[in-house]
This record gives sequence, C-alpha cells and structure tokens, in this order.
Amino acid sequence: MIMNTKRIWIIALIFGTLSATLFMIFISNSTNDLADVENEDLLSEEMEQEFELEKEQQSLLEIEEGNRAMSVSVNDVQGVSGFIRSGDYVDIISHLPSIDEGIPMAQLLLQNVRVLSVGRPQVFGEEYASYGTVTLEVTPEEGVALSLSVENGYIVFMLRGEGDNEVERMKKITIEQLQ
Repeated sequence: MIMNTKRIWIIALIFGTLSATLFMIFISNSTNDLADVENEDLLSEEMEQEFELEKEQQSLLEIEEGNRAMSVSVNDVQGVSGFIRSGDYVDIISHLPSIDEGIPMAQLLLQNVRVLSVGRPQVFGEEYASYGTVTLEVTPEEGVALSLSVENGYIVFMLRGEGDNEVERMKKITIEQLQ
C-alpha cells in the first residue's frame, strides 16, 4: 500500500508539473499574441500617417506644365532664418565673381519664384537648426541659371510678402558701386 501511495504522488507530481508547464506556455503565447496585435495597430497607424504625409507632399509638388522642380541647399542666412514655407514666393540674389574685372558682383537672378517645399527641420538636442534645402518651381532656363550661380558662387533668398507680385528691373551691382 505504501508503494501505491508513492506512485500516486509521483504520478501527481509529474502531471502537475506537466500541467503547469502547458499552462505557462499557453499564457505566454496569449500575451505575445496581444502584444503582436497592439504592435500591428501601431504599425498601421504609423503607415497611415506616413501615407498622409506623402500624399500631402505630392499635392504640394503640383508643377505647372513646362516648369520643373529644383532643390538647392541653403543655410540659415540664405534661407531667411527658416521663415520660408511651402507655397511662399521668393526672389533669388546671385553672388558671383565678375568675369571682366574679377570684382565680386551681385544680381537679382530670379523673381517671384514659387517654393514647392522646404527640407525637413533638423533638431539637434534642444537646439533648433532650420531646413537644409528649398525646392523651387522654375523654368528650364531659370534652373540652368540657378544651377550655374550655385556652382560658381552662392545665392541668397528674399522672401516676398503675400500678394507682392511686382517685378523689378534686374541689374548687376559691384562692390565699387557701393563705395
């Protein structure tokens, strides 16, 4: 009889351990399934937000027939301290060395140019650094002139006020003229 009691205890212990192990496996799988569902919900929300942002950016890049989108690098000074936004209009000043006399000169290169997009703001710690690129809508000829100015000198943007469509006569200004 003592032998049967020991067997019963050993069998009970084995079945108890087996049952507890299966129960733990079942619980951990259920928890993982819930976490997977939550992660999938978060992923789908992130994907939906990215899609909306991409859709918004595409709508901003509606370019008139015959024009092109062109991005140029800017720093804080060139980019009007980060005040340029999509949909704004800018004038562009080109600074180049004069070919004839070697004297630096500036000229109003392009006027009333539509800004299609600005690069994403970059955040370094708590310090804010403005965007690094501006995408403009230009004609092919304007794009070539802008590219030449960027590669051989530098450019500066002037932000236009809302409703300001006036075009100025373009002229070159040298350092000698400023003295």
